[in-house]
Amino acid sequence: MHTPFSLLPLARTCLLIAIGGLLPARAATEQPQSLTRYTPADAGLFVEIRGSEDLLVALTEPRVWTSLAELAGQPASAADAATWRTRIRQAIGMEPNEAIHKLFARGVAFVGEGALRSQDAVVLCRPAAGINIDDLLKQWGAKPLADQSLGRVYELRENVGVGAENGVLIFGDASRPRGMFRRALAFASGTTQPTLADDPDLRALLRRVPADPDGILFARLNAARRPVGPLGLRPPEAGTSATQPTFDDAALIGRLELDAQWTAPALPELPGPLRGASNVLLALHRDGRLLHLTAVGDAKIQHPPPTDRLVPLVRGLPQRTLVAWGGHVDYAALMQSLEKLPASHIGQFLLRMRDQIAVRFEQHLLSPTCIAVGAARQGRGDNGAPPLPAIAVLLTTTDPRAALEAFESLAVTSTSFYNLLALQRELPTIRPLETRRLTDATIHLLDLELPIANLTGGFIADVQLCWAIDGEVLIVATNVDWLQQILASRHGRDPGLSEVFALAKRPPATASESVVVAQIGPLSDLGTLWLEHLRNVAPETLTEKWWRGRQPGGQRVQLGINITPQGEPARLCVTTVRANAPAAGLLQTGDYLVGIEGVRITAGQPFREVQAALENRPAARWVNLLIERDGVEMPVRVPLPFLNPVEVLQRWVAIGRVVQRVLYCDDLPSAAGPRGFLTIELREDAAPLFNIADTPTSAPATQPTSTPATQPTSAPAVQPTSAPATQPTSAPAIQPTTAPTSPPGA
Repeated sequence: MHTPFSLLPLARTCLLIAIGGLLPARAATEQPQSLTRYTPADAGLFVEIRGSEDLLVALTEPRVWTSLAELAGQPASAADAATWRTRIRQAIGMEPNEAIHKLFARGVAFVGEGALRSQDAVVLCRPAAGINIDDLLKQWGAKPLADQSLGRVYELRENVGVGAENGVLIFGDASRPRGMFRRALAFASGTTQPTLADDPDLRALLRRVPADPDGILFARLNAARRPVGPLGLRPPEAGTSATQPTFDDAALIGRLELDAQWTAPALPELPGPLRGASNVLLALHRDGRLLHLTAVGDAKIQHPPPTDRLVPLVRGLPQRTLVAWGGHVDYAALMQSLEKLPASHIGQFLLRMRDQIAVRFEQHLLSPTCIAVGAARQGRGDNGAPPLPAIAVLLTTTDPRAALEAFESLAVTSTSFYNLLALQRELPTIRPLETRRLTDATIHLLDLELPIANLTGGFIADVQLCWAIDGEVLIVATNVDWLQQILASRHGRDPGLSEVFALAKRPPATASESVVVAQIGPLSDLGTLWLEHLRNVAPETLTEKWWRGRQPGGQRVQLGINITPQGEPARLCVTTVRANAPAAGLLQTGDYLVGIEGVRITAGQPFREVQAALENRPAARWVNLLIERDGVEMPVRVPLPFLNPVEVLQRWVAIGRVVQRVLYCDDLPSAAGPRGFLTIELREDAAPLFNIADTPTSAPATQPTSTPATQPTSAPAVQPTSAPATQPTSAPAIQPTTAPTSPPGA
């Protein structure tokens, strides 16, 4: 059966926008018109949006939509946009833009099982004033379903289920016997059970945000799961009945388990105000192009580190900083975590090397730390490439000179070790350590040109490991030009990030636990330049096929399930689902796998059929399954770990056409708990914030003054980011574009 999710991709945008903090919405908790009264009290995710159709239309651009879709566990391809628009048109006879303006005009809500678990979800909306729902149903050719026990329930073309209650339309998947659609219909038709409007968790969080918000997102994090992880089909566990053939082909098992140890991290730790929370709320207030969000959670009070050094550390970065994170790092705990790594891990190597040279580098470091990404010119070996992203780490120290000496000893020892191995393997070595004296500081530099050029085939060469002490801060960077830009900004010769901080409704607290700055517009502009450059010099990198064989775990994938054949017709019974696996939360014990990628499984060699389909799946980032649950067949799309750096840049380019700058910081905790503040500046037009290709001229360095007798040092080579393959056309933020797509089961 074709699942009735044709309208949901458009409505899922409501969820995705709210997660990304890009859309205003109006809080709806106790007001009579709130759509929470149609929402089950135990819903894991609720977003309500009103009066922002212009932004909603702008964010249906395919790359923007697919970027945000990843946050909701809804993998989709930009190429699906045409298919999605066709299904919308066939189901309701409207273009997506028209549907947004007519159906969502007086409010739309997205209700899902939980954060990152929104495949079974419903969309509730109130059409624009003057639009008669009966006329809409007639226009759509809606057919009443046989089961009318839950009120007026219809089926549209493309198998979209729709219910109509009290002027509200409810769209969802009517094929799920106990799914969210039928539950929402039960609430809408007058159930006596409590609704989300009565939920004490939501009420308590609303009391902690500024009054009269323009929008909310409420999520129960204990219902969340991350749709990536260890992959794969595994043989049934011990104790499985042997009466049926089982997945016991040793050779096949070994092949399927190849590289299976690579696992993705669990749900990433949330910012301070939300860390450890079971329920979180984002409330939004809009001021023209500025969207101000307040984030609160129900975790216990958390006290920030007693220091005021973090905010100035970030504020003093160059105006052209692309991304910056400032936070507090427990270096002693970090070293302890390195000790737990496998003996062959590079972290253990660094730890042993630290012990060998008796350098207790971490003892000279304070917790305030900043990581900054900027654009730096490629000074030599220039092949016409745009500025290269460069990284710098700013470390506050208790004793700057001791920290410098410890770091330099570590760098020299590392370089000697690397050069010894390089000579044995006839690889390029690292040049001797240089010292350059500037007006602001003395820079120590290890030139990684030869090893990096060898690694990238000469495509990228201008990478260094360089460092300097400035006051109490040790700055380590991957490009000397970027280091000089930071020094110039810290000494007031170049403008810093004060203009970005001025966007916030209130200045960051001096004791903030974390500060994040992202200049998405300039990132998009840089990505556009790299796309064009790659298109000219390495077009093969713009294809997904080129990246399939270059994954951390190889090309073979696993779903994380145990399956056993179950007679005729051919079905594979799911006996277990591993936690944190791709299939977790999507498949259940007792489900039957009956098809994969549009082809039904046969009784001959079902395991080999499944594995072959996985290896040859059309889309690298997901696989489409057909499962049978409770006697009903339904498609399920399972996200799979897949890294395509070009696609990542494509998404940055698209998002940067909508968003210009982002600032996040924490608030000092109150008696009720901490809060976080996120400010998003929308992009007005295609004009760049600054010319990313024209990086500022830094203070000239003197000639190298010294070369230590020690063998030059080695530093971790920074792999350049790939650029995306989208067409690099810029567009105003609010200009409507093509709507993204989500095929059935997404």
